[in-house]
Amino acid sequence: MTMKNKASRMLYLLLFCLGWIGVSWTVYAFFMNAYNKTMSDFVENPSFFILLCISLMSIATAYIIEKMD
Repeated sequence: MTMKNKASRMLYLLLFCLGWIGVSWTVYAFFMNAYNKTMSDFVENPSFFILLCISLMSIATAYIIEKMD
């Protein structure tokens, strides 16, 4: 395995894991707000939507990196 492949694989794992952590955190926040009946906090705060978008882009980028090798 060359150094380029190792770096590419590490980047893939980092992006993929961080992406799923972000998605999991957003889902957790959604269900906790639904359980506590504070959905207005969740809906009015754009940071949850931004986190979800960045997480999904991270997973997509990891997939693209994996397919390039």
